[in-house]
Amino acid sequence: SSLRTNNHGELKPVAANIDQIVITIAVEPLAHYNLKTDLVAAELSGIEPILLLNKTDLLNDANRTRIETMIELYSSIGYQVMSVSST
Repeated sequence: SSLRTNNHGELKPVAANIDQIVITIAVEPLAHYNLKTDLVAAELSGIEPILLLNKTDLLNDANRTRIETMIELYSSIGYQVMSVSST
């Protein structure tokens, strides 16, 4: 089963028979680095998560460096990162 933390920081099962976990990060609203909870839940489930960068058509001069730095960080520690755009 897949695990997720509740409001008290306790890990609780949320689904069964999962073989893939995709954690979605959006360009807008501003993405954040704090994916620890989702990554820990995926790792404890024994499933290597895929990070999905969504809304890449919204990349611009104001957010590009921050987003690219964040993606490079997660890639460098071994996470698979994919990206999608509506265009």
